Amino acid sequence: AGASYITLETAIATSPNSISVSITNKGDEPAYNVQPSLISPITATIGIKQRLEINEKLTSMFDIVLSDSLPGTYPVILNIDYADANNYPFSAIATSTLVNKIATNPGLIMALEPIKLSGSNKLKLSVKNLDDYKKDIEIKIIVPKELTVEDSKQLSVEARSSGKLSFKIEDFSARPESTYAVFAVAEYDKDGKHYTSITSSSVKIVKGLNIPINILSVSLAALLVIYIAYKVRKRNESKHNHPDTK
Repeated sequence: AGASYITLETAIATSPNSISVSITNKGDEPAYNVQPSLISPITATIGIKQRLEINEKLTSMFDIVLSDSLPGTYPVILNIDYADANNYPFSAIATSTLVNKIATNPGLIMALEPIKLSGSNKLKLSVKNLDDYKKDIEIKIIVPKELTVEDSKQLSVEARSSGKLSFKIEDFSARPESTYAVFAVAEYDKDGKHYTSITSSSVKIVKGLNIPINILSVSLAALLVIYIAYKVRKRNESKHNHPDTK
């Protein structure tokens, strides 16, 4: 038989004044000390569910007030803490969006590259601006607690252009061979409205060292130089041992 596992399936429903969260255990063992916490648009935590059985659903409701915020679309970011039967802690991230008065279209295409991680690595994000005006965007990477990542960064993308960013990410307490969902959240304001775009990717924890591509290229070049020098030396030795007798 394979190892037991916990898979929490999360659904988020939003209204102007509340966020409803349902978490269902789709694994083959109970989850313990399950606690959902809102990270955005407000920070809020509710009580702990001590044991979530297989196929059992936990429903939570968060009341929110965005009356002082610009109209537009905002990110909803949820962290879920839980543990297995051995009390080993885990966390997971789920995202959605919330409309405050008026829905807005961000006009962005974002792509976050999946990576393998052993120690530290770089998450690479590309952003395309589909509109005919420049956008000054704040971008942050959202990761579970088992990982750490750089703080948010600013990116200015000209009209009908593309931009790129990278974020250093590190393994803090991740389980080997596990795969974690990570998210890039982009936000900006224009003409008194707020805009949000979210994309996701994965980080797989692997054993061994991450070798940056520039170091790998230098190493291959050095090996090539050594190989050429070796071949030249052998050729010279061959000529020395077999002189031309004409």
